[in-house]
Amino acid sequence: MHDLIDELRAALPPVFLGARVDDLTGGAICWATTQNRRSRREIPDECFVRAGPRVLVRRDPFLAWWATTLREVRDATTPIVRPPGRTKKVAAAERTPTNSKVVDQTPSAAPPNAVVEYILPDDAPDADYAPEKKPRPHRNGARRRTAAAGGAR
Repeated sequence: MHDLIDELRAALPPVFLGARVDDLTGGAICWATTQNRRSRREIPDECFVRAGPRVLVRRDPFLAWWATTLREVRDATTPIVRPPGRTKKVAAAERTPTNSKVVDQTPSAAPPNAVVEYILPDDAPDADYAPEKKPRPHRNGARRRTAAAGGAR
């Protein structure tokens, strides 16, 4: 881990423009993320210097802070622990479309890969049917001109 910090210390100038941190580090440190962390006060103020509108980064304090955020990818002695899968079961009625009814809601009624049939209520619109859209009023309440209304230009 210290080798990486030493390599960056050798490659970076003592003070550099913050907006160039992406280029100077080969994308290892992202300036946008650095700015977000800086605004949340996660990075000490001593790492930065202002030169007019530009933010300069002081190499040594910044790398000292950045080293605290690093960790090894995988330790050979640590077992891999995967998070448990999602165990919340959703009721069959909640998985159906909004305006439909389930023929049979018992979980043992159909195998897991079976096709479930739905019966639509009489007042449900067909899937192919789309109602005609009405023109929305303009922001200020005025109606829009349309070719049918004689307002085409």
